[in-house]
Amino acid sequence: AKSAQSSFDNAIEKATNAIQQHSMEIDGDEKNKLIDHNYIIIGQAQFYKQDYVAALNTFNYVTRKSKREENKSWALIWSTRCHQALGNHESLKNNLLVLEEDYYLNKKQDAILNEIQAEQAINEGYYLESKQHLLKAISKSKEKPKITRMYFILGQLDNLLNNPQESQEHFNEVIKRNPDYEFVFNAKLNRAKAHVPGKTNYDELSTSLQKMLKDVKNKEYQDQIYFTLASLQ
Repeated sequence: AKSAQSSFDNAIEKATNAIQQHSMEIDGDEKNKLIDHNYIIIGQAQFYKQDYVAALNTFNYVTRKSKREENKSWALIWSTRCHQALGNHESLKNNLLVLEEDYYLNKKQDAILNEIQAEQAINEGYYLESKQHLLKAISKSKEKPKITRMYFILGQLDNLLNNPQESQEHFNEVIKRNPDYEFVFNAKLNRAKAHVPGKTNYDELSTSLQKMLKDVKNKEYQDQIYFTLASLQ
C-alpha cells in the first residue's frame, strides 16, 4: 500500500473531479450512471490505501444512494471486505447474509463473495468449508493470477485436511500455470511437503528438489530445499 500511495491518491482526485464536474442529481436522483462508478473507484483506492473506515463510508454512501442494483451490489461487496479487514465480525456476517439472500449477483460478484467467505472460513478454522468456497470462486472467476493464488491456498488447505494427493494436484496446477518464480518455488516445496512416505511419486519429487538445488536462483534457499528433501525420506 505504501509504495502505491501516489497512484491511489491520483485515482481519488480524478474520480472526485469527475463527480464534481459531471454529477446530474435531480430531485435526489443521480441521472449520470457513471457517478456511481467514480464513487466505487474512490472507495477501492481508499481500501487499497488501507484507509478502511473512509472506504466503508464511501461504499455505504453508494449502497444508500444508488438506484442501480449492480452498483449497490458492488458497494456492499466492498463494504463487506472493509468489515473483514477491520475485524467487524457481526457486520461482516450480516453483510454476507444480505448478499446471499437479498441481492442478485453476477458471476464476477459471486466469485468475490466466495473469496470473502473462504477467507472468513479460514480465519475461523473451517478449512473444508473454505475449500468449497474457493472451488466455487475458481469456477466463476476469469482473473488468472487470482485463480493461481486460490489453487495455492487449496494446496495448503488440503495439506491441513490430510488430503496429500489432492494437495499435490493443486500445487501441480499452480506450477502448470507458469506464475512468478516465487510462486513456482513455493509450490514445488509445498508439493514435496505433502508427500506421504511410501507413495510412488517419491522419485519425481526428489528429482525436482535436486534440480532446485542446482539452480543458482535458489542459492539463498538451499536450507529450505534440503530440509524438504530430508522430509521425503
